[in-house]
Amino acid sequence: MENKEKNQNEQDVQIYGARRPVKARRDVSEQASDGKTRTDIPSFADETVVAAAKKAKRDLERKESENPQKVYKLEEDEPEEVSGGRGIFAALGKSLGYVVFVICASIIVSYIGITTVNDLFAFVKSDAEVEIVVDESTTFRELAGELEKKGVVQYPLLLRVYNSFKNRDRETPQELEAGEYKILANLNYDEIIATFSKKAPAREIVRITFPEGLTADETIELFLENGVGTREGFVEAISSSLVYDMDYRFLKELQALETEGFENGRRYALEGYLYPDTYDFYTDSSEIDAISKLLETFNRRFEEAYYDRCIELDMTVDDVINLASIVQMETKYESEYETVSSLYHNRLNNPYSFPRLQCDSTYLYAFPERRAELTLDEMKSSDSPYSTYSHDGLPPSAICSPSLNAIISALYPNAVDNNGVDHTYYYMVARPNGYHYFAQTEAGHLQNIAKAEKEAE
Repeated sequence: MENKEKNQNEQDVQIYGARRPVKARRDVSEQASDGKTRTDIPSFADETVVAAAKKAKRDLERKESENPQKVYKLEEDEPEEVSGGRGIFAALGKSLGYVVFVICASIIVSYIGITTVNDLFAFVKSDAEVEIVVDESTTFRELAGELEKKGVVQYPLLLRVYNSFKNRDRETPQELEAGEYKILANLNYDEIIATFSKKAPAREIVRITFPEGLTADETIELFLENGVGTREGFVEAISSSLVYDMDYRFLKELQALETEGFENGRRYALEGYLYPDTYDFYTDSSEIDAISKLLETFNRRFEEAYYDRCIELDMTVDDVINLASIVQMETKYESEYETVSSLYHNRLNNPYSFPRLQCDSTYLYAFPERRAELTLDEMKSSDSPYSTYSHDGLPPSAICSPSLNAIISALYPNAVDNNGVDHTYYYMVARPNGYHYFAQTEAGHLQNIAKAEKEAE
């Protein structure tokens, strides 16, 4: 019986208060002889619980007498120790240790941060002079190590990382300039990199003015005279529009024409589009880069409204530039641009009566050396597609780079005279002073020729 009670106590009660003793009462129902249920008889569990509680109390009193510094509570799930003075000091010690740790960590981080920034920007550094030798095989890693040894930098790895960042967009590997250096130890990172890096040769810039009315060949000559490119390179750069990938509307239209096939005999794809203006070029520019500048200017000057006007005229941009180049070369005076343009528009719009433009300038484009000895019979008998005396319509391409005024005149022809009368001219003849006489009929044209010849006497 005693062993059973002991086992029961060990199972139901933990002496040090792991759980509170259960004060439970189990009613034992017994059946009376008269059939009624009795609940007034104490159960065996009640006696076991009481005995366990008494034993736990005795053990608790014994523990307290042995260690008065500790107080145990049966009600708690865990024994709780209430510390005296030593507990307070222990807590203070822990707090103080944490504060010291934080302070030390802050000092270390601040030191690293300050020295790193100082190493990078050289706010406070020695101004001592040091000697550094760099040969052809020295790498930047080796240079950074040498600078650390001489006290110029404190963090060579940081210098290398910074140098890599500064040169991240270089197209060629960084090179060091070999030699013996005497430098001050107070250089910052940018000054260090600049001091030891091999200097790129200064790029020479030239300014070139391209007058209005130049042919592509004359434009190439101006480039060459100023030390830009080679003839072969420029010929290749203007012979095809397909080598350019700019998103210009005129260029896309020109490339479409070239893809379909230009008219036989076209000399240069980009003739007429090398916009006359003043430009700055590096003398080491590639031919395509140089030509791209001229095309970019053409794109800016040829406004969106001009494309709409081309559609109204039922002409391509290439046709308009072609005609504008003829206007540019047929008269030296801008005051005549609109009238000359009107004359050639009239001929183009009446191909049955006037199939040929009959322009001297188009033939001279193909044979510039013939200017002094040019005859009408020669032009009429020529098989060159640029002879508008022997071939119908416009020539295969523009014959020069026209000015903006010539382009506008080709887009908006006008033959209204000072009296407000609109004339439909088909003929013109040059006068000795460079101006022209215009006529609507062949008879009127013959009279104007006689007048011009008389003025030349």
